[in-house]
Amino acid sequence: FRKLGASESISLTPVAARSSKALDYILTDYVKELNKKNKEEWGVKNTFVISTNTGNGLRGSIGMGDTLREIAVIQNPYNNVVYVLDSNIYKAPFFEYVLNSIQPQSKVKY
Repeated sequence: FRKLGASESISLTPVAARSSKALDYILTDYVKELNKKNKEEWGVKNTFVISTNTGNGLRGSIGMGDTLREIAVIQNPYNNVVYVLDSNIYKAPFFEYVLNSIQPQSKVKY
């Protein structure tokens, strides 16, 4: 996602099946993969439990030096896929908007 007219971008990446690990371990694996892919040294700075439209999740930040990125780990309650929402800007209103707007798909098939 990208906010029009701004430099903020947010990625929504499927990372794991919910039954496989706790959300904090899933986030740690995401950061390790991010580091391997980009040859950088990101680390988890803080996390806390949140309640979202999709159920419980984690929210926090990852950092590298003085740079922080806001993250959230959420799950789809219908197929148990876990997603990481990752913003390139820390504490931006667009991240809050996207996180609060994500809804699970209805089980009704059309």
